[in-house]
Amino acid sequence: MPVLSCATGCPRLISVSAVPGGNPVAKEDPEHWAMIYGQCATCKSNYCDRCIEKSGSKNCPKDQTPLTMLGPVPLAAPTAPPSQPTATSTKPWWKFWG
Repeated sequence: MPVLSCATGCPRLISVSAVPGGNPVAKEDPEHWAMIYGQCATCKSNYCDRCIEKSGSKNCPKDQTPLTMLGPVPLAAPTAPPSQPTATSTKPWWKFWG
């Protein structure tokens, strides 16, 4: 599991997980782990969601470039069954005996 640190120096680590839905360890301990973070396109610094919220701006504190917000890979959407059953025969339904 890749781990990043927040560029502000706060003690929270940033979980960069490819597990759908995010790293379960990071989910269980939000005081020490951030799953949502911002990355500066210019200087490549990473900031946890709480430090971004404290700053009151979604721009990089170093160079004022807008941060790209990143987070866990979303879970796959559940597939719904078809609303109509697929036809297995070309005969009309009332001619099922022959």
